[in-house]
Amino acid sequence: SLSRHIRPNGILLANAAVCEPPTIQQKEQRIAEDPYDGMDDAFVQKQWFMPSVVERALIHQDASVDPHELLSRLDMSDADRAKAQEALECTDESSQLVQTAPGVLTPAECAKLRTFLRKTIQDDGIDNVDGCPDWQVNLSSHKLTKILGTSAVLRLMAVPEQLFGHENDANNNSNNNNSSFDYERVGIFIRMYQRSKRPWMPFHRDGNRWTLNVALNHDTEYTGGRLMALYNGGLQILDGRQEGDATCHAACVQHGVSAMHDGVRYSMILFFHSSSGEA
Repeated sequence: SLSRHIRPNGILLANAAVCEPPTIQQKEQRIAEDPYDGMDDAFVQKQWFMPSVVERALIHQDASVDPHELLSRLDMSDADRAKAQEALECTDESSQLVQTAPGVLTPAECAKLRTFLRKTIQDDGIDNVDGCPDWQVNLSSHKLTKILGTSAVLRLMAVPEQLFGHENDANNNSNNNNSSFDYERVGIFIRMYQRSKRPWMPFHRDGNRWTLNVALNHDTEYTGGRLMALYNGGLQILDGRQEGDATCHAACVQHGVSAMHDGVRYSMILFFHSSSGEA
């Protein structure tokens, strides 16, 4: 059959070559020429007023930035800054503040969450970190169990203690019976990152004890969109995460997600609020 193509002047041509979608290289070039190409106006304004060191780290995914300068340009309270500074300077391997458990969820379980998100997501939510559209769906533990089943939820809930239980043993060998793994509540949401929707997440700290970030697709399926954190003496980029991997970090760690260039990134976040009140 004849291919059909309409020129800008409205003339319909037969046997014309159908336009191919742009390649990743072409998209990267377009972004290089216009750094705001395809972005929501809310994020364009955020980038416009971004300090240069923050822009280098968050937008250009430059891990070589001076981490202390970066930290100094992030807006936070004095108390949070002191905790973030401590996390940045912590290089003791026995006290790692960010760790990843591989394959906590199966590919089939990740697919269920992606499908649920695509069917239910709306564009009317606003994120409390930056005041921009959040592109997320909040879940209760009950709803997550209905989607994935009890076994998967139990696996997720066990990750912080599996990764950081040794820290709890070291810190609670006194008469203190409160454990940072006795949770008062767990907040859950699933989120979509895309250049035209939510292209990044700015650096911030969470107000809970542990945060679990679950990759719902391989990071080879998109460009940009890397989880980044300030710890172990510098800005660390957590590259190479596979579908179902779960990265857990302490709340004191300043972290964010670098700017998306192409593709869609899916993730699930669980906020573990400790009954001991630690944050």
